[in-house]
Amino acid sequence: MKFNLSLLTYTVHANYMSIKAVINGPPEGAVNALQELKGKKKKAWLDNVSVISKVESINVTKRISVTIHIEKERYAAIRLYELSEQKTPFNFYIKNSVEEKLQSLLKQVSTITGRPQEDILEQVSTFTRKDGTIVNGKRNIHELTVPWQKTVEGKLSNILKEQAITA
Repeated sequence: MKFNLSLLTYTVHANYMSIKAVINGPPEGAVNALQELKGKKKKAWLDNVSVISKVESINVTKRISVTIHIEKERYAAIRLYELSEQKTPFNFYIKNSVEEKLQSLLKQVSTITGRPQEDILEQVSTFTRKDGTIVNGKRNIHELTVPWQKTVEGKLSNILKEQAITA
C-alpha cells in the first residue's frame, strides 16, 4: 500500500531508526492495512530507498499518525535527514498480504502470456462504472485501493484457472 506521509520526527537509535509521521489523504482501508502490518517486519520503500520496516503504533484521531521502525541503514538515514530539511511530504510503500499475492499472480500470468506485468495489471484493473464511464486501470499495485486489489486478485486467479483448463 502506498502512503503519502509528512515527517514529524525521526530518531536514530543503536539498532534502528524510529519515524513518526502523519498520513496525508489516507487511502481507503489504510487503518486496516496498517493494523495488518503492525508488528511485522516487511520490506518497504522510503521514497526511493529500500528498507526493512515495522509499523510500531497507529494513532487515529482527526488524522492518522504512525510510528515506524526501520533498520538502521546509511541511505535511509541520509534520506530522512533530507526529508526533515525539505519539510515536504514523501511516499512510503509497504506491501500488505494482498499486494504480495497480487505480485505473485501477476508474475505467473506474465510468464504464461508473455505480456509485461504492468500491461496485465492495467487491463484487469480497468472497469466500467454504473453510469457507463470507463475507469482506466493502474500500472502499479500500490495505486490500487484495498477493495480494488481484491477485485484484481479475483480476475487474475480466473485468468490462471482459464489457462490451466486450456493447457
